[in-house]
Amino acid sequence: MALARYVWGYGNESHAAQLLPWAAGASVVDGANKRSFMRPRERKTLAKSCTSIARGLVDQGDRALGAEVYEMVVLIEPHYAIYNLLARLAYENDQWAKTLSCWETSLKPDTGQVHTLRLAGQMAYNLEHYPTALAVE
Repeated sequence: MALARYVWGYGNESHAAQLLPWAAGASVVDGANKRSFMRPRERKTLAKSCTSIARGLVDQGDRALGAEVYEMVVLIEPHYAIYNLLARLAYENDQWAKTLSCWETSLKPDTGQVHTLRLAGQMAYNLEHYPTALAVE
């Protein structure tokens, strides 16, 4: 959907150079389990480019499409900050279980996020996931 909207925005598929980051992103997403064909530096560069696009979409009010692009980013190069952004977008849409899942995933690589720990604990408690709430806080 994101690639189709991007092409639609330009109205002409001949702008191939404009589509290169998206085409590369789609191929990485399709083969997410086979990330070894891209060097780590290339993955980070691609993830940064897609993150900028997602941030622009969210800032322009297209939050659903922005969230979809962020989902692509974490398949390319997982990072706790992107999971926190996804949690925020899910929270704004009253998707409580997804919000908690994103926060829990964000906390796996970096448990020092005090604010995220508190929010995840409160969300788990509100969802009546008491063992999770106790484990998180």
